[in-house]
Amino acid sequence: MKLNVKNLSYILVLINSLILFGEIPVSVLVITWTTTALSFLLGPQTLRAVIKPVILFGSLFFLKYHFKTYLVPEAGVSFVLILASLKLWELEKESDHFNMFLILALLESCLFLLKPSFMIFFLGMLKIVIFFYYILKIRNYDLSLLNVKRLLILVTPSILFSLLLFYTFPRFTSGFMNTTNPQLLFSGVDSQLNFKKLGPLNLSSKVVFRVIGLNAKEFPIPLLYWRENILWDYYKEEWKTGYLNLRSEQLPLPKPVSSYRVQLEKDYNEFLPILDGMSNITKSNLEFNFFSEGSFRLKNITKSTVSYEVNSSYESNWKIISPIMMRKGLRLKSDMKDKIEELLVNGRTFKDDQEKFQAIVDFFKDRDFEYTLNPPTYNSLEDFILYGKSGYCSHFAAAFAYLSRVMDLPVRIVSGYQGGEYNPFDSSVLVRELDAHSWVEVYFKDRGWVRYDPTATIAPGRIQLGANVFNEKLEPYLNFYYYKLPKSLLKFRFVDQASLWLDSLNTSFSYNILNFDKERQQQLISNLLPKNISLGIAFAFCLGVSLPVLWLFFFLASRTRVNKDEKRYNRFLKKMKSMGLQKENSETASIFSRRCMLTLPEHSEYIQNETSSYINSFYRS
Repeated sequence: MKLNVKNLSYILVLINSLILFGEIPVSVLVITWTTTALSFLLGPQTLRAVIKPVILFGSLFFLKYHFKTYLVPEAGVSFVLILASLKLWELEKESDHFNMFLILALLESCLFLLKPSFMIFFLGMLKIVIFFYYILKIRNYDLSLLNVKRLLILVTPSILFSLLLFYTFPRFTSGFMNTTNPQLLFSGVDSQLNFKKLGPLNLSSKVVFRVIGLNAKEFPIPLLYWRENILWDYYKEEWKTGYLNLRSEQLPLPKPVSSYRVQLEKDYNEFLPILDGMSNITKSNLEFNFFSEGSFRLKNITKSTVSYEVNSSYESNWKIISPIMMRKGLRLKSDMKDKIEELLVNGRTFKDDQEKFQAIVDFFKDRDFEYTLNPPTYNSLEDFILYGKSGYCSHFAAAFAYLSRVMDLPVRIVSGYQGGEYNPFDSSVLVRELDAHSWVEVYFKDRGWVRYDPTATIAPGRIQLGANVFNEKLEPYLNFYYYKLPKSLLKFRFVDQASLWLDSLNTSFSYNILNFDKERQQQLISNLLPKNISLGIAFAFCLGVSLPVLWLFFFLASRTRVNKDEKRYNRFLKKMKSMGLQKENSETASIFSRRCMLTLPEHSEYIQNETSSYINSFYRS
C-alpha cells in the first residue's frame, strides 16, 4: 500500500479508535470503521455528497440517544472521531490536507481529555508532527531546511509562551469531567458482597490508586492494609454498606501520624482508599463525606482525577461504637443460625469475648479451608461454613463475620486492598486490582475495633508475599491451548523497571501539569514574591512593565531588517546621490551602474565592484 496523506490519515484514525476502545461505545467505533471503509469503496462524488450528510446527522441523533446529553466528554470525542473518518472522503486538494491536520489535532486533544496521561500526550504530539512532516514532504518543501537549529527557534518560543500562560492564568478544573454515568459507581472493591455470586476471580494488574509520601523504610509496604468501605448489613446472602446516619466530624489522631497523598485512577472514584487504622483527609480537590466508621466517600460521581492528602495513625483502633453500630454489628437473620451456633459452641461456656473470638479462630482452622482463585459457587454462606473447602478472601471474611455474630461479637467486614508495589523512581506505592482484599473488624470493649484477617489464617502466604507473588506461586502457569506455559518465561526485569519508570513519569506529569490548580498557582507565585508584597500589587506591576516591553518587541520585529550586503549597497546609492546621480525606480542595478560609469568614468572601478557585490549576494548559498 502506497503511503499518501489519505492512507496516513486512515492509519492515525484507526490507531486513535483502538486507543479509545473501552472509553467510548463500541457502536461509535463500528460507525467510524464503516465510514472509513466507505471512503475507499465509494467512488462517484454525487453518491458521496448524498451519503455524507446522512451519516453525519444520523451520528448526531445516535449520540443524542445514547448519551442523553451532548455535555459529556465521551459524546464530544465520539463526534470528532466520526468527523475525522468522514474527512477521509476528501483529501484531494491541498486545503483538504490542512483541514485534516486540524481535525486530527482536535482528535488528539479529545483523546487526551479521556485518557490524560504522559504517554498519550507524547504519542499525540508525535503523531501530529509525523502528519505535518508528511504534508510538507508532499508539497515538495525542502526538508533539509528543517535542521535542529531552525526547529528549536520555531518550537522553543512556543513552549515558553505556553508554559507562561499555563502557570500565569488561573485554572478551575475541579469537577470538569463530572458525569452521571452510573457505571462509574463500580470500583475495584464493590460496595456489596453477594455470596451466591462469588465464583472464579480474575483480577488484573491495572493500577487502582497510587500513594506518594510513604517511607518504604518505615512501613512494610507488602503488609499494608488499605481501607475502602465497610459492610454491615447481612440480608439474603448479601452484605451491604450500612453507614446511613453515621456521619461524623473527623476525630483527632493519636501519634505517630503518617502524611501521604493518594491519587485515584479513573473509574475508581466511589470510596476513597486510606491506610487502615485512624485516618483524616486533610485536603482534597473534590468534596467528600466522612463517616464515623472510618470510611470516606465522594459526594459526587466523577471521572476527573481525584487527589487528596491524608494523615493516618497506622494500626490505631477506632474506639467509637454507637447504639446503631452495635445493632448492625450483631444483626443476623438466618435459618441455620442455631445449628451453626451449636456446632461452634459445642457445649462450652466462655468467660469473655476473647475466649469467644479464639473459639471462632479454632473453628476456622479445624475446617481445613483452602485458598483458591477458582472456587465453586456455593448455594449459601451457611453451605460454605458447613461443607465448603475452598474460597478466597471474600468467602473467609463473610464466614468469619457470620460466626462472630453467632457468638454475639459485634463485627463488620472491611473491603479494600492489601499490599502494593513500591516504585523507587518516585517513592510511590502502586496498588492494583489484584491487591483487592476483604477482612473483618471485631469490637472488643477494652480495645475497640480490632482488625483480623481470616485469609491470613487460611493462607498466610497471601498476606506475607503479596497478591502478585502469591498468585504466581498459586498458579505459575498460563494455559496455552493444550500446553502450560510458565509465567516466569514472560517476566523480564528490564521491562518491569521500564514500566515503573514510565509510571513515575506519568505520576509527575499528572501532579505538576494536570492537577495544577488555582491554589497551587497562588502558592507558587507567593513563594517567588517577598512576604510584604501582595499578589494584586505584583500583578499590577508586572502588567504595567510587560505592556511597554511587548509593544517594543513587536515594534522592533515589524521593522524591515536589512542584511549587510543591502546596507553596503544603500551606502553606495547615498554616495552616488551626493555626486548628483540618483537611481530611478525603473532602473535595475546593472543599468544604473552603466549610467554612473558613463557620467563618472574616474570612479568606474568603485562603481563596478559595489554593483557586482550587490548582485552576487542574491546567488550566494
